[in-house]
Amino acid sequence: MDRPRERRWDVPAFRKRELQRQSLCMAIGDVNNDGNLDIAVVNLFTGLQIALGNGDGTFQAPMTYAAGSFPASVTLADFNKDGNLDAVVTNNGSGTISVFLGKGDGTFPRRVDYASGAGPNSAVAADFNGDGNLDLVEVNGGDGTIGLYLGNGDGTFGAETPFPSNSGSGGIVSGDFNVDGKVGVVLLAGPNISVIAGNGDGTFRPPVEFGVGETAGSEAVVDINGDGAPDLVVTVHQTDFIPPQYVKILTNSVGP
Repeated sequence: MDRPRERRWDVPAFRKRELQRQSLCMAIGDVNNDGNLDIAVVNLFTGLQIALGNGDGTFQAPMTYAAGSFPASVTLADFNKDGNLDAVVTNNGSGTISVFLGKGDGTFPRRVDYASGAGPNSAVAADFNGDGNLDLVEVNGGDGTIGLYLGNGDGTFGAETPFPSNSGSGGIVSGDFNVDGKVGVVLLAGPNISVIAGNGDGTFRPPVEFGVGETAGSEAVVDINGDGAPDLVVTVHQTDFIPPQYVKILTNSVGP
């Protein structure tokens, strides 16, 4: 991936509706299969919380599931191929990830923990070795690595395999950023983004960093210009969190 081209937009204001305090990260999906979007959040002190959507912009009182110490992020995906969304929580304080298998009715009664590197703070699900099963990659902000967990297709995972990331304490997204048919990841690393290309066999190439100028806050992957190459949308802010905040569009220079 060559150096991306940048565009900048100011962030508009939206109406706020508060659900829970001390919530650090969220994911959205239909966890009870009723056709309405639900919200999964991680609460710093209570763990995983699931707020079922009513379909009219309101939500039911959240259900809480204990996770590890200082949960930092939540990822929703179907890891055991039963058609129901499952949840993975990174636990920054205990150095673990917690896998919650969903029953399809909005409940997540079963939890299994896996050891991680130091300070896991975000994760992404994708098939990194091409076997048709969803895998996990999480960011270990405490030791400068990413950790790969190969999925078995039944909701269980192999032990973590670490790879260097240089740095990274923010979000992580996946995509075929080199347009070579192999899935890699992009990490937020302060004023930089770190691109780590995948080899398609569950291994990764060394990270390549690009500067975004300010502190990157969150990111999303989309082919924003329709050229067949995934681009990045990144929110940025000053290091002291004083406005203005704005969005940068980083268009991928690799493409057909």
